[in-house]
Amino acid sequence: MQYKTLLFDVDDTLLDFKKGECYALSEIFSTYGITPYERGYATYQAINSSLWRAAEEGEITVDEIFLVRFVRFLEDLHIQDDGVKLDERFRNYVAEKDFSFDGCYDLLARLAPHYELAIVTNGHKTMQEPRLKKAHLYDFFSHIFISADIGVQKPDIRFFEAVEQGMPNLQHETTLIIGDSLTSDMEGGRRFGIATCWYNPNHLPLPKEPVDYIIANYDELEQLLLWQDEMRIAIAQDNSTECLYFVGELQELPKLAVDFNEAVAEIKALGFLPTTKQICDYTITLQEQVRI
Repeated sequence: MQYKTLLFDVDDTLLDFKKGECYALSEIFSTYGITPYERGYATYQAINSSLWRAAEEGEITVDEIFLVRFVRFLEDLHIQDDGVKLDERFRNYVAEKDFSFDGCYDLLARLAPHYELAIVTNGHKTMQEPRLKKAHLYDFFSHIFISADIGVQKPDIRFFEAVEQGMPNLQHETTLIIGDSLTSDMEGGRRFGIATCWYNPNHLPLPKEPVDYIIANYDELEQLLLWQDEMRIAIAQDNSTECLYFVGELQELPKLAVDFNEAVAEIKALGFLPTTKQICDYTITLQEQVRI
């Protein structure tokens, strides 16, 4: 498949949000004497996660998150202060340094001459744009779509309809979304009818949801973008319902080891990537019963 348009998520795909968040919270906790860090983080994370889940469901807006999360945080810790102003300080801290992942800048520099690159992010302009600029990534993108500007969050189809309206050259069959979130990036791409690429550097368990490509690093993204003709292979065990799916580029069906784990390692060594789309051109059934 020859893709022409690449839609990139920002947080934990291009920029290490967790690292920026840790820096910002450490500065805030130090100000208020909140110790240990884990205590303050657990309180903040419980509040923040629930609010962002509500935003993905369309129940609240990003602006509303900024208005209430640190208000609740301070209330839970019995601290008297202005939570709205504290949220602004938090966002400024997150944007204060370059928290891009290693290799991110070089990846985009290689891709930009050959693809139309766009940002698709749940967040706010006042936070996302300064962070992209601080990391020197901003100019690689022809378009930047931010949920607070659009009025709805990924995976809402209206977010992607706004992307389509803003990118007249976008064609569904040649567009790929790359992101770390199954619930916003991958689900949003599925609803929009474009190919999905899950960035999974921490090797989390494979999801049940259909995802076209699963990558662990940027090299694998560049690898799949070079494929001309894809081959989808299922590796199954005889007399078992266990089956794993892979996608790659080969001219002929490979001969794999009988042991299931060895066969999986061999197919990965040939450049194949995991996929959870249960479609295949070939099924390789291993005759020996082996433990997965």
